[in-house]
Amino acid sequence: LLLSGCTAFPVTGTTTNPEVAQRVPEGTLDAPGARTTLAQLKVAAPGRMDGYSRSCEDGGACLFGQPWFDADGDGCDQRSQVLARDMVDVVRKEGRCAVKSGTLHDPYTGKTLTSVSKIQIDHVVPLAEMWRSGAAAWTTEQRTAAANDLRNLVATDGKTNQAKGDQTPDQWMP
Repeated sequence: LLLSGCTAFPVTGTTTNPEVAQRVPEGTLDAPGARTTLAQLKVAAPGRMDGYSRSCEDGGACLFGQPWFDADGDGCDQRSQVLARDMVDVVRKEGRCAVKSGTLHDPYTGKTLTSVSKIQIDHVVPLAEMWRSGAAAWTTEQRTAAANDLRNLVATDGKTNQAKGDQTPDQWMP
């Protein structure tokens, strides 16, 4: 998405947190630069799914590392960081990083969610797509970093995230 020149989530009325919607990661190209870079990409046939699994349970391979790794070593896992970033009025569990409560103005549905248990974290570019696109040849450390990249993670309604599944941005749009 960053290379495509897409804009941030639209800010409409009071359903989206303007501070979140206006954040653009440092180093993000402007639209003309993104289009130029995108035009230079080599298109290749998708790789196979042989060996892919998201499971870490019952002897699963944990191909993308332990879920919700603390990527920056600050004691706060990526799920908690995304919730704190994407929600407003965040209350953390006492003495911990985990988010206890807050309000999410869902960027995909426009719904307002207040139950943390109903919020999931979406990989905008799904892990399955990463695998097909070359992650199968990466080290576990590289896959763990990719799976926990905050630029690719968005808090959203759990049902919506489940419906999206492993569809890519060109296959599924909110």
